[in-house]
Amino acid sequence: MSTPVADIADQETLSFSLARVWVIATNTMTEVIRQKVLYVFVIFTLVLIGASSFFTQFSFTTELKSIIDTCLGAIKYLTALIAIVGTAMLLPSEIENRTIYTILTKPVYRIEFLLGKVVGMSVLLLIVTAAMSLLFGAVLFVKEKTLIASALQGSVGGAHVSDQVQQAVAAIHAQARNPDLLKAIALLFAQSVILVSMTIMVSTFATSSLFSIIIMLLVYFCAPLSAVAHEVWSAQGSPLSHAGLMFINFFIPDLSSMTLVDDVVVGKTVSMAFFWSTCGYAAFYSLVVFALGTLIFQEKEL
Repeated sequence: MSTPVADIADQETLSFSLARVWVIATNTMTEVIRQKVLYVFVIFTLVLIGASSFFTQFSFTTELKSIIDTCLGAIKYLTALIAIVGTAMLLPSEIENRTIYTILTKPVYRIEFLLGKVVGMSVLLLIVTAAMSLLFGAVLFVKEKTLIASALQGSVGGAHVSDQVQQAVAAIHAQARNPDLLKAIALLFAQSVILVSMTIMVSTFATSSLFSIIIMLLVYFCAPLSAVAHEVWSAQGSPLSHAGLMFINFFIPDLSSMTLVDDVVVGKTVSMAFFWSTCGYAAFYSLVVFALGTLIFQEKEL
């Protein structure tokens, strides 16, 4: 029979376990799925994406632009809302239900607990993003076939008209099968992972889930303004402006570089170099914020 001292020694020599992280991650996904408020966001977004196929505009290309703009916008805001609202409710609910005390008294490190929460939310967001992307692709596929059929039916013969029809069909193909759409969706997912990491960090010192949600919504909606502030303060060159830039760069992530909805809609090309550098920035920022949240959580009295 082992003594209490031996049990404590065994716990102190416990190694980091990805298996325990994954168990916490799966429990996190189950917990978030049970939050009924998220179903409202998902259903509304799915209806919006599906309804976008009925948009009618003055031309084939304008109609496709409207569909792409609407669908990417729906994915952008839904993933952001799930990342913020879903993550903000995790730690407070664990403390309120006192399940966190049961978990942390077991051989589980606090970093494993937080990492499991981040991994669980990230996997759930990946599933949601993939599901909406499939629906988005189906809407584009159906609309592409419909527009091409309409363009061919409008052909009345003649070389000049035939050239116009071919150009219209080529433009429809180019918009509906634009590979930059996948890059834009992938970066929207990367943005949601940053929001998950930041919300977890805020939750480690927040007094309630409402406080975390308000703070993160402020960060999310102020993020597009960080680029403007960066340009203004960079031109000043004073120590105060330099301190302000450091504050902005850390506490307000550059989410605007991950939102390529407008660029894709107008037909701008997204280079692979920009894509991978932005993904690297998202990964690095998420790791730094998660590390800070872990340090705060280690000192938190529970």
